[in-house]
Amino acid sequence: FDYRRGYKLSTYASWWIRQSMARAATDQGRTIRVPVHAHELLTKLLSTSRRLTGQLGREPNPNEIAAAMHVPVEKVRSLLAIARDTVSLETPVGNDGSSELGDLIADDSAASPMDSLVDDDLANTVMSALETLSEREQQILRMRFGLGDEEARTLAEIGREFGLSRERIRQLQALALRKLRQATQSDSLRAFVA
Repeated sequence: FDYRRGYKLSTYASWWIRQSMARAATDQGRTIRVPVHAHELLTKLLSTSRRLTGQLGREPNPNEIAAAMHVPVEKVRSLLAIARDTVSLETPVGNDGSSELGDLIADDSAASPMDSLVDDDLANTVMSALETLSEREQQILRMRFGLGDEEARTLAEIGREFGLSRERIRQLQALALRKLRQATQSDSLRAFVA
């Protein structure tokens, strides 16, 4: 600022103060921070949308907004997603406020209770079917397929453990599987496969 040019400090500083206040409001006004350039584009999008609403007499669609702003439709869609208000998962819901919004939202990554029940039932059925085999056959199948607490292993690894060749372990595995197919529990195992 140079006072000798005849301008007042308030004239010079008001623009910078206004910009600083707008940036602070942008940075701190939302739960999730939106970058300044995205906020400026969002402001332009909202004013364009209001202008088009007045011209068209209805809400404009993203294609119309994109054409008016000279930006790709994908950019308009991402800006519209930014414009949505966020809601905390800890927001109280219900009349008494004892529940939170997060309590009512399902976790898609968690196994459903039905799937867990079926998995447990399958594991129990497999273990009871294995009991029809000799101890060595049970151990070979557990090691080969990673059943129970075992980790799945190769024929060679199992062979080393038993002091047998890979081929002999493969033969014992085939024999044990054949016995399982013929056992009375095979019908209950087939129910899980079908």
